[in-house]
Amino acid sequence: MELLNYEQIKAQKIFSSPTPDKINFTDVSVNLKAGNIITISQSDVDSFDIPPRGMVVVVSEEVFDMPMSVVGYTTVKNALSRKGIMAVNIGLVDNGFKGPISSILINFGREDFSIAKGDTFLRMTFHQFDAPAVPATQARKLTDFSNKAIYLKSVKQDIRGYLDPTFLALNDIKEQITNKVMKSIGVTFGWILGVVAILGFLFSIFFEFYDWKKQQDKFQYERVVSKLDSVTLAATARLDSAAKKSAETQQLITKLSSQLENLEKRIPPTKSNRKPTTE
Repeated sequence: MELLNYEQIKAQKIFSSPTPDKINFTDVSVNLKAGNIITISQSDVDSFDIPPRGMVVVVSEEVFDMPMSVVGYTTVKNALSRKGIMAVNIGLVDNGFKGPISSILINFGREDFSIAKGDTFLRMTFHQFDAPAVPATQARKLTDFSNKAIYLKSVKQDIRGYLDPTFLALNDIKEQITNKVMKSIGVTFGWILGVVAILGFLFSIFFEFYDWKKQQDKFQYERVVSKLDSVTLAATARLDSAAKKSAETQQLITKLSSQLENLEKRIPPTKSNRKPTTE
């Protein structure tokens, strides 16, 4: 495969527009210019400031009519790379392709990057090879985008269908994550409140039952104490009565003993009751 110099590129008549005098050739490559700048909102603008983590689609001013024996290879310009600009959707341009080419520029830098129509954004080299007798490219039926309006319409459809304006939008991503987390916390907090409410209800029932049981126990205790007091009072009364009767009985015995002694003194002793004497 042979790398073509600018004279060989001109000889191949690779470009259908613009005219060769308006193409920016180097010795072995072509610097492609921005012909259309399309924002993520599908607006076609003359210039655009790509914010950090932002992106824009750039379509080349050059329209290609690639020979069947030539392929192209696109790379981002080093000047853009040094400023944090990365070009995606670049690489091989098939032989037989007709139309402009485009790339998505993403700003990975800290500052806005300005691009306007006519600015260089890609570099393209061309390689010639021996074309096969039956090229596989024909079998793929490449779309003819030599009409640039059709190509631009296709690019906008792709933007609308596939590109996300929130790509690398960290603030938006942060907000989305925060909202999801807060929503999750809200749901979890709701469940927690529900559980706490149920537990509170159960505890209130438990404490009400506990208070009721406590009252019942207190009532039973008071009844037992009351009965015990009654029994104690009755027993005390009986003891007092028994003690009183015992005292009366003792007094009666004492009285009877005294009377008996008096009687013994009054009755003279008999033979049977005399005490024997000794001489």
